[in-house]
Amino acid sequence: MSFQPTPKQALVMWSLLITGDEPAISKVRPELKPAERKPLIDFGLIELVKRGRSTHIVLTDKAWDWAAGHFEVELSKSNYAVPILQELLKKLGSYLNSHKIPLVEFLVYKNTTIEHSESGAAVLSDLGAKIREAYLQASGGEYNVRVRLSQLRQLVDDLPQAEVDKVLIQMGLVGKITLMHLDDPQEIRPEDEQAAVNIGGQKNHIVYMREWSS
Repeated sequence: MSFQPTPKQALVMWSLLITGDEPAISKVRPELKPAERKPLIDFGLIELVKRGRSTHIVLTDKAWDWAAGHFEVELSKSNYAVPILQELLKKLGSYLNSHKIPLVEFLVYKNTTIEHSESGAAVLSDLGAKIREAYLQASGGEYNVRVRLSQLRQLVDDLPQAEVDKVLIQMGLVGKITLMHLDDPQEIRPEDEQAAVNIGGQKNHIVYMREWSS
């Protein structure tokens, strides 16, 4: 039988996992009443350990196994979630920096990128060359100038938009282009919205391309 925690129980679990804390029962936030702790104990996710005069909540290995399969669990919208998110962002930033992983690569879904294989590299090279040609045509032969994606797409309209999106995202990851959002709503036309590349929930309407050797 699988365990379905309440949003508050789930928040406490993730809080302890992220921070590594083993707090005294009286210090747990949000507070868990005995009836709320009991299911966590019964399912082997936490243990109560006596330390001096205090009883502390300690996660078990089973808690880590549970968490690995429940990234989409509903969490309490308590104010106590804010410091937990801040701690998670610190750990995420440290991990990405130490492994030299761009944030955009982490946030973009895997299925929006081209696999790192010989065939994937060949596709990137072929489509990338066509995109560069279209960019230079739209920019008047200049690099590092703003080009609307709506202009670019008109020049590669024989290519599937999804494939162009994949290549643009991949080119951004390797530093060949920069995709940007139009901040002024007055500048955004319907064709800009339709041509936008969505990365991590942000719509990007324009592209700047750097010069690179083939």
